[in-house]
Amino acid sequence: MNPTDIQTAAVEVFHIPPKLRPAFTHYYLLHWSPQYLISVFNNGTIIRPECEYHVVNHKLADIVQWIHDPHIRVSFRKLPELNYGFVIIRRMRNKS
Repeated sequence: MNPTDIQTAAVEVFHIPPKLRPAFTHYYLLHWSPQYLISVFNNGTIIRPECEYHVVNHKLADIVQWIHDPHIRVSFRKLPELNYGFVIIRRMRNKS
């Protein structure tokens, strides 16, 4: 596995390709309500039982604007050499 591909996947790619997933100690996707996400979002981090995750693609001000969306998709990932992980957040919009 190319280290550059792994680093890019860690901070830029919502769905980590299957071939890169073994490089991560944690990788999972969740669907949360915007209200729940706002409640756990703390200064750019989200704390989960396994570690602290740094939000890499949105600020709280962005997420507050999504308050009426039905769900938010949240992608967590952690590399073994780091004491923290990364989280990428994506809107799930209703299709009209």
